[in-house]
Amino acid sequence: MLGRLKPLVAVIVLFAASCAAPGTLIPGIPAPGGGPAPSVSIPSDAADQPTPPADPPEAEFPAPHKIFVAHFTDPLYADQVEEFAPFGSDEGSDTLWYWGTRRAELTTCTTLRWMFEQDDPAAALGDPQSNGPDVDGFIIGTGFALILFTGHIDTEGKDLVLDALQRTYSYYADANPRESAVMVRDLERFPATDCVKP
Repeated sequence: MLGRLKPLVAVIVLFAASCAAPGTLIPGIPAPGGGPAPSVSIPSDAADQPTPPADPPEAEFPAPHKIFVAHFTDPLYADQVEEFAPFGSDEGSDTLWYWGTRRAELTTCTTLRWMFEQDDPAAALGDPQSNGPDVDGFIIGTGFALILFTGHIDTEGKDLVLDALQRTYSYYADANPRESAVMVRDLERFPATDCVKP
């Protein structure tokens, strides 16, 4: 899946760069000379914008863990159409479906890294900043799927998802301030738990 999306992302990046005025830095696109991509901060009040109505979840939407239901109350968490919702993008939807078929394997000791290692994108966690928005979509979808199925996320996984959300906002600052802001706000308030085995 990732392999098929990278050429499309490259074309979009090149198109965006060609449309910009000379000297303009585009969020999410590396600066000339190979420097880091400029970052755009998520506005602190973006999460307070009104919640748009969402369609009810489809019948096959998995039953969420009670902790997920209690903490992640915004309709965007069940939205399977909104591109910037955790399960509305192709990456998030595919991740939710994939782990829904393997739900019995997930426990409160499961980590986001372990979930990635079960599939091909494992290498993406080595240096996620160098990957595009498609990889961040998988990181976000995997993190929220872990919470949806188990009611837990590990500390490293939470940090990876928060970083991916910030990068996603930087890529699409004009399109999705609310969804990223809501997910960051809710995830920052959600306590990470790491499994301690005796």
